[in-house]
Amino acid sequence: MLSRAIRTTAWRGGQRRCASALTVKAPTYAPVKIQHEDITEVMEEVPDFQFYHIGGELKTNPYKNVTLDQTVMLRPPVEVAPSAPKYEFSKLENGLRVATANLGGADAHIGLFASAGSRFSNAANLGVADMIAQMSYHSTAHLSHLRTIKTLEHLGVDADCTAGREYLAYKVGTLPEHLPFVVPILVGNVLFPRFLRWEVKHEMEDALERTWSEPEIVEGMLHAAAFTNNTLGLKLQANAASCKHFLGETMRDFMMQNCSPKNCVVVGVNVDHQELAKWTMRSYAEYNAIPHTERKVEAPKYYGGDSRTEAPTGSATVVLAVPTAGWNGGDNLAVAVAAAHIGGGRLGET
Repeated sequence: MLSRAIRTTAWRGGQRRCASALTVKAPTYAPVKIQHEDITEVMEEVPDFQFYHIGGELKTNPYKNVTLDQTVMLRPPVEVAPSAPKYEFSKLENGLRVATANLGGADAHIGLFASAGSRFSNAANLGVADMIAQMSYHSTAHLSHLRTIKTLEHLGVDADCTAGREYLAYKVGTLPEHLPFVVPILVGNVLFPRFLRWEVKHEMEDALERTWSEPEIVEGMLHAAAFTNNTLGLKLQANAASCKHFLGETMRDFMMQNCSPKNCVVVGVNVDHQELAKWTMRSYAEYNAIPHTERKVEAPKYYGGDSRTEAPTGSATVVLAVPTAGWNGGDNLAVAVAAAHIGGGRLGET
């Protein structure tokens, strides 16, 4: 046993190939033409919203005699008969794809995913994807950082951005009627972040003070051992060594190379597909889209090996990993079942 240590081992083990029981049909995309519309007509479709709301003195409490078994919702949810999930797909003429899944829920979840993870970084900008995620929802060409945060707070939006080894994901949880507000904010973060010097400096200071959780440390060591110095093995998190690259130009260049519409997809859950496609189109019509740059996507080269480090804990963590065919492989269903039996985790985590 490795006392007070974390140890990860990536093993080049044999795999038995098996046909997946899950067959997914390739989606058919409905074309969406980008149109430049009259702003007056567009604004008529935007719900009323008070950007500057100044509350007054509360003279009476409307909820004084309301008990917990009574609803206080201004618009109680409408009962909807259960139905099969509905999936729809569209593609803007600039190449961006829009996909929706209507699951019958009352709240909506919207994400803008870009194929721009740490695997596309290099020795000059290691940690850049994590840097960009930290700068999410800051100043853009249309909104300041303050206005962005106040808008999200006023709407009660749960906003987040995560950087992975293969993607950048901007995500919000909101109500379906807030699409006209949140979609332009998501698109603006990708197309025209300003990366103001003082905002970058503040986030750089936060990055230097961050501490990583044990699962994050283990996952990083695991990928570094499995894919030594290539693609998925490149460092994901920004740290003290990479913060010298924490510059607006560094982040902007990375996004220009990897965040063109053809490398992005907008996904919505419990939203009307036509509405999401329309507001996504309108958001891109307001900006000059990032021109697409053909890039060489290198296949991950698996090495395997052993990696270990001391950790300030009273126990040891040992991880054993084997290579699979990846997200596009035919064994995903079998691997997911095996992962559930081994440790109850999700595919890619166990």
